[in-house]
Amino acid sequence: MVMNLRFNGRGFDHLFPKAQACLRSIFLMFSVLGCLLAFSFPSYADVVFPTTTYVCFTKDGQPHDKPVDFTINCYGYWAYDEWRGGAVLPPGTYTPELVFSFSATCPNYGCEINEPFYLNYRHIDYCDCVGETGGEPFFISDYGSSPVDFSQCETENDGFSRECELRLDIPLASELTDLDTEEASTDSDGGGGGGCFVSSALSP
Repeated sequence: MVMNLRFNGRGFDHLFPKAQACLRSIFLMFSVLGCLLAFSFPSYADVVFPTTTYVCFTKDGQPHDKPVDFTINCYGYWAYDEWRGGAVLPPGTYTPELVFSFSATCPNYGCEINEPFYLNYRHIDYCDCVGETGGEPFFISDYGSSPVDFSQCETENDGFSRECELRLDIPLASELTDLDTEEASTDSDGGGGGGCFVSSALSP
């Protein structure tokens, strides 16, 4: 026997459009809720900012317009709790470890590199630079507490990308009697975009 179920004489087919509309409403509600939660907790967001950095090496106070291979190493600790509102670890309660590093080759003074400097969940105490130019190694110790001075970076017109500078002075050979020598000469004010004023800094 075949049972032909009827509801108000119309069957159940007319219910499916209503069920689909209900499901769409529920999906939309959860989507909006997810967006609200994301914007309510900006410190949890992993945002990568496209960054153009002009690297300006000097030597004996003069623009060094020769190829430089270099690596930036930054030391501190992984700060997952700190990024979520936890306390900063007091100095002396931890041993700084490598938490960020990048390498690049700069063919000339004011060269342009593209490194987004993703530093989330890191507490940085200091950064060093180790490199080589003209077959001579060099080491710049503790030039700052971040790879570049982000407070001096300029935001692009898109409101998202940024332009930065990294200025470092290569110690003279006479200053490199020991790679652990303190106070290696630096000039890393990070200073505000524009290719390190290449046109005015270099002599013809």
